Parts: sequence; C-alpha cells; structure tokens
Amino acid sequence: MSAVEEEVVATEEGVTYEFDENFQEQIAAWVLRDTDFNQRTEGLVQPRYMTSESLGQIVSLALDYFNKYKMIPSKTAFVMLFTDAVKNKTIRGDLVEDMKQALRQLYAVELDDKDFTIDRVAEFARHSAMTEAILKSAELVDKRDFPAIEKAIKQALMVGENQDNSKIDFFETIEGRAEYRKELLAGRITYDGITTGFKELDRVLYNKGWGRKELSVIMGAAKAGKSMSLIAFAVNACLAGYNVLYVSLEVAARIIADRMDANIAKTAMKDLQIALGAVRDKVKAASAKAGKFSLFDFPTGSFSPGDLRRLLHREAAKGNHYDMVVVDYADLMRPDQMSSEMRENSRMIYIDLRAISYEFNCALLSATQTNREGFKSTVSKMEHVAEDINKVRTVDLLISINSSDEDKANNEAKLYFAASRNQKGNFIVRVKTNLEQARMIESIIEIEA
Repeated sequence: MSAVEEEVVATEEGVTYEFDENFQEQIAAWVLRDTDFNQRTEGLVQPRYMTSESLGQIVSLALDYFNKYKMIPSKTAFVMLFTDAVKNKTIRGDLVEDMKQALRQLYAVELDDKDFTIDRVAEFARHSAMTEAILKSAELVDKRDFPAIEKAIKQALMVGENQDNSKIDFFETIEGRAEYRKELLAGRITYDGITTGFKELDRVLYNKGWGRKELSVIMGAAKAGKSMSLIAFAVNACLAGYNVLYVSLEVAARIIADRMDANIAKTAMKDLQIALGAVRDKVKAASAKAGKFSLFDFPTGSFSPGDLRRLLHREAAKGNHYDMVVVDYADLMRPDQMSSEMRENSRMIYIDLRAISYEFNCALLSATQTNREGFKSTVSKMEHVAEDINKVRTVDLLISINSSDEDKANNEAKLYFAASRNQKGNFIVRVKTNLEQARMIESIIEIEA
C-alpha cells in the first residue's frame, strides 16, 4: 500500500482508513506500555503524528520518559508526570479529562500483533511526515520559498527508509570478507580509498587513501597551509582520475584556480603570467587523464551542509558524481539550524558533513583551526582543536600541520596524525614543501613511527 494515499482496509468493525485513530491508539498503547516496542521504533513515532491532541500529549510524556530512562514509565510514574505537566501548564486544562479517558483506554486495550505493528510504524511515520510536509509546502508556495519546500519533501521521504538497508549478518558474511581480503592480497582488486598522491602516505592510511563515507580533517594554525593542503590533495586525486568537487568559503575561486595551475604546472605563483603559455599547455596535458574538477566559492558563513547536499543533488541530476568532496573549510560554514550555542552549531556542521560523505559515498576532506595553545605548540594534538572537542569525536581522521621556524627555512613541515577512528595515530610524517608552487607536499621525507 502507498505510504501517502489513504487506502481503505476492511475490518471486522467495518471500513476504516489505513492509519486511522484506531491504529494510532494501538501505537500509543505500545509506546506507553512496551519497552521493546520503543527500542525497535526509536525515532519514528512523533507525538505530532497523532490526530488526537490528547493522544499526542500522552505519547509525548511517555517518549520523554523513555528517552531519558530507556524504559517505559510505571503507571505511578506516568500519573506523576501527568500531574506535574498539568500543574506546569504544559498540558492545557481543557485536555485533562480527554487525556484521562484516553489513558484508561490505552491501559485496557489488548496488545497484540507487535511485529506487524512495528513493521507498519515506519510506513505510518513516513505517511504522517509526508502529510505534514505537503501542508507546510502549501504555506511556503505563497512565499516562493522553493528550497524549503524541496527540503521538507525530501526529509519526509527519508523518514524510516534506513531501518534495514544497512543490516549485515556478521557470521554469514565472513566468507565474503575473507574472499575480499584474499583478492586484495593478490592484487586482483584495489582499495577504494582516494589517493593522497603519495604512495608512502597512502600506505599509512587504513583505506590506502582518503576513506569513502568518512570525514578527514586537516588542522592547523592561521596561515599554516590548510587551504594549500586541501588544494594539493584535491589536485592529486583529480589527476589520478577521481572526480572532485571543491567548495571554497575563504579564498576566491579565481585564486584557487591560480594555485591549481601553479601546482600542476610546477610553476611559482608569481610566474604564472610570465609562463602563461607553458602553464596552459601543462594543465591541458594533465586534463587528458584527469577526472572532473568542479570548483565553487561562496561567501564566508553563508554555506551550510544542507546547501552542500542540494549542490551534490543538482550535480548528480546533471550526471556528475564525485569521489571526493572538499570543503575549504568547515569552520566557515553555517549550520542548517542555528543555535545560540556556538559549540552546538559546530557539532552539527561536522555531524552533517560526515553524514553527507556516507550518503554520497565520497571521501569528504576539510580543515579546522587550532586553538591558542595549539598555535604555541611544537606539535598540535587533538586537544588543540579550536572551539569544540566534539569535532574530534566526529571526524574519522585528524591530521595537524606543524612547521617550526627551522622547518620553514628548510621548506619542510610535519604532518601529525592526531586522531584516527580506524588506524593507529600519534605519529609524524615529515614532508618537503614548495609553497611557491602551491605544493604543500612535494615529497615525503620520512615517517616517524
């Protein structure tokens, strides 16, 4: 049956709609009385989906208790919650009698067909979310806010869709994992990581390159070479045949393109005009085996993860799919939903970026600032990340750029693996740099274990 259209279902009582009040009452009873039901439908049942306001208030109280204690409230506990809500005027006085009557019915109704009901909950949630989105869209049409309409509809369609599609039966799939490892060892298949452009560096990465469905972040002080690093890694991936989308929120696209020309042509930035013919020829020659490179720039603080998602969807509609997405850089983004707490804004930006890498099966690379202590340190570690340590919890890989005065004089830098989800960290990769040619890494000097 369609999740959007109301279809008629024959019952012993007569004819009712698929997700009518009787069905909603069953859901409310399960929410109120069964911990396992709540565990298996967590995040799907929303109080606002209930047609009856009284039923919605009961579901809201029950879910608040479950979300806090991970169990259903006893009758005594629920009565206390109900009484407090009435005293605090969280519940309107005119709803009290209706809620009391509904509670008696919910505690009296027979609970059966749990598995069937759970199976239908995802469809019910999607149906309710879509109805809500359509009603909201009708208001937004008058305001001509079409991006908001698109977002509302897409979010509604996504409700409940990820319940089973990521399931892996661990023991039944061991043969497949063993065969995959065997093929890797034999060289008949390769890792799906996106190359850094340096075999020595690829070898120390778990995915033998930047991992798909992962968020990797370069950390450094102001003017330490974060953007230069992002550009260099993006160029290397593109020259290896991967498609790259690059979003700049700090440096104009024209300057990014100049740096790319200098990198590919191995020409100093100051000599691009003098050597314009040679630069042009070298870039054209490199394009023959390169992937697609799409470059966008947006004003600082104007671009959100939702904007990035829409950009990727628009590109996909044109047939453009990307292996690597670079955001230069995440600290300069705005969150989709602004909070008064700066740390919460930062946390949600990083969480959403990581989700995008998963959704589009791409490696997502960005950068972040160090704090003041990191600026003073010889080597910046994960505790030196600026603004919010939650960044470290979210990212899959955090690499800091470190250069002492002596390093800078010798055109060298140290890449410190400050945090990693899937491999060992706390080691340094010493590199040779050529900043004049926008080549943050010209060669690997050594890996210090």
